[in-house]
Amino acid sequence: MHSNINKNIFTMTIKRFMICLSLAIATMGFTACNSGDDDEPGNIPGQGNGQGGNIGFTPERIVDVSQAGTLPEKISEVDMYKIKSLRLTGVLNGTDILFLRKMAGRDEQGYATGGILENLDISDTKIVSGGEAYYQGYKTNYDEIGDYMFCELPSLKIVLLPNEATETGTHAFYNCANLTSVKIPEKITNIGDYTFNNCYSLTSINLPKALTDIGEDAFSGCSSIVSITIPEHIKYIKQGTFKDCTSLASVILPENLKSIASGSHPNPDGYGEVDGYNGAFTNCKSIKEINIPNSVTNIGSFAFMGCSALESIKLPDGIIWLRKACFKDCYNLKSITIPQGVRYILAPFIGCKLNSVYIKNSTPPYTRAKIIDCESTILYVPRGSLDKYKNDKYWGTSFADILEYDL
Repeated sequence: MHSNINKNIFTMTIKRFMICLSLAIATMGFTACNSGDDDEPGNIPGQGNGQGGNIGFTPERIVDVSQAGTLPEKISEVDMYKIKSLRLTGVLNGTDILFLRKMAGRDEQGYATGGILENLDISDTKIVSGGEAYYQGYKTNYDEIGDYMFCELPSLKIVLLPNEATETGTHAFYNCANLTSVKIPEKITNIGDYTFNNCYSLTSINLPKALTDIGEDAFSGCSSIVSITIPEHIKYIKQGTFKDCTSLASVILPENLKSIASGSHPNPDGYGEVDGYNGAFTNCKSIKEINIPNSVTNIGSFAFMGCSALESIKLPDGIIWLRKACFKDCYNLKSITIPQGVRYILAPFIGCKLNSVYIKNSTPPYTRAKIIDCESTILYVPRGSLDKYKNDKYWGTSFADILEYDL
């Protein structure tokens, strides 16, 4: 008899192990130990099932929400604040999103709930309109990660977004300080303004090939991201998009990119182009080199300001605008060549310690301010154009010396 009991226990243990292993694979590394019933909590051996042991222990769950708005019926009010890893399938509306927000630590007004949800897989769900407002009056729209949908959720760490989603709204994950990884579906074409702003712990992000627009400050303050590849359909990198990404060391720009910062503003001074020091890559202190595609015509105000590790940058031949302080305080940049096509330039190298600046244009580009404030920088100009540069009000007074060279 003891032999049969031991054999049964062994068999049950093996079955439970295989279920846990399957769920772990299905949820891409999320910890999961479900009993096999999608809508009921399982039990870990030795923890009991509500009759003895630790009552109320809730392991991770897989829940099918076949009807939008019914997630609160699938998970009890007691269980909702104990689940750390959750996978959903089915259809979600505002009522369901609000419930998830509460599980992850904040209600519709942003007040703390005590929820501890860390890992959320909603990749096999579809977001539809309807239901309650999930946050301060915001409601769901079809296939959209809406404005402020998951903002300021303190416990969230890993999120797999719905495969059918096509865009993310503004501030969607704003201030999710513990968020480390988000899987963005391939159908996403737009990432809204401030979507991942101040997600300090975000270490990796996949940008889908279909992406055509990244909003202002979308990744600003994501100080743990180390590399980014921007998809080929992105034409403009807007103001503040990667500002204060202090660990960002590798940036791959698309071949069809036209502008870095805030587009082709017609004002040659660059004033009014951006707010404050909100350039596209401002304070990305780990970037050592960056290749700017030949398609780029504009480098906007403060675009690379404070990129103090930057040692090498090749400006493309098609560049026309070097706007206000675009390379300000790039201390490790020692030499740069300004292409012949540059027509407008405004104090691009203030705060730099350049040894030399080479310019290919025989006519001084338009400017209304000093080019650089380093007293030891030498300007090299095309042979035959020395007098033009020396007699220019700003070019002639910005450098320690001006010398000619052969192109």
